[in-house]
Amino acid sequence: MPSERPIRHPVTAEDLGLCCENARTAILEVPDDAWDSYPSNSEWDRRKILRHVTWAILGYASLLATKEDYGPIDFLLLESRRDPAIYTANRLSISVELLIAVTRGNEPTSRAWHPHGTGDAEGFLALACSEISMHLYDVMVDLPDGFRIPDDVASKIVKRLYPWSPTDTEPWETLKWATGRAELAGKEPAGGDWRAFLSPLEEWDGQIWKRPPGYRLPDIGHPPLFQD
Repeated sequence: MPSERPIRHPVTAEDLGLCCENARTAILEVPDDAWDSYPSNSEWDRRKILRHVTWAILGYASLLATKEDYGPIDFLLLESRRDPAIYTANRLSISVELLIAVTRGNEPTSRAWHPHGTGDAEGFLALACSEISMHLYDVMVDLPDGFRIPDDVASKIVKRLYPWSPTDTEPWETLKWATGRAELAGKEPAGGDWRAFLSPLEEWDGQIWKRPPGYRLPDIGHPPLFQD
């Protein structure tokens, strides 16, 4: 059985809005000639990373809006590699606002399928916060300004999605550790098979969630190639 959990504050729409605003600021700081290059910790170029984030969050909104039992909803969002950064930032903002609207229009207990579990509204908000924060970290990892979110928001995300994480470490570093992007002293690296717990925490069995061997996430956040 899981040990007694520390008191936590829920992840809110306001937290997601803050993550998005921080992301917009970072996006507009990326040099024009850096968008088609690859960060040192990623197999995707920066433009593809941001495209993935936007589509993933639109996918969360579609799943929760329809209360799907399995699989994302298809929709079309045309993009060009010639688009200026403000277009990328705006697309992210639109996806975030749609998810916020859906969560506010649903009962807190509404559930929808996702590879990480049958999530509730808070779970999808937390997952979107994690998606933005970690992928913006990827985008900015080799650039001078870097990226991070406030520790209080990082702590909320960790406690909601990765409840097996240590509670006596810096929240931002702990979030990176839980998503396979950093090491913590005395802790086994999360590696590439890390997995969030999206279902309500009352259903957590106290185990560290990992992706099964050979498991591959469905293409929720992987749209077709750019139109050009």
